[in-house]
Parts: sequence; structure tokens; C-alpha cells
Amino acid sequence: MVPLFVLAQLGERPDWRVVARSWPRVLLPAVFGFVAYNYLLHTALQYTDAVNASPTSSCMVGGATLDRDR
Repeated sequence: MVPLFVLAQLGERPDWRVVARSWPRVLLPAVFGFVAYNYLLHTALQYTDAVNASPTSSCMVGGATLDRDR
């Protein structure tokens, strides 16, 4: 986590007061997405075997990694 703060400071020089005020608006959807993803994945795993679940899980993570703002 520390390298991200260092890179942010060097690259963008953010106003940390504004960042701290907007943190709850970022944190709530992030936690909700994390919980929802794991809940839905584990629910889906009850209805399929591990061989079929592995590609599905890896594609979802890979798709989230590739789906970023440019």
C-alpha cells in the first residue's frame, strides 16, 4: 500500500484533504463489490464442479483487471 501512496504523490500530487473526505464514498462500493463477488461465486460453486468453476473465476478476475480506465 505504501508504494501506491508514493507513486500517487510523485505522479499526481493529490490534495490529501480532498482524498480523505471522499474516502467513504469509495470504500463503501468497494466493500460491497468484494462481498457480493465472493457471495455470488460461492453460491454458484454449489451448483457446479471445480473443473467448470475454475475458468469462470479466473475469467471474472482477469476481466476486472483488464476493464480499467485508460
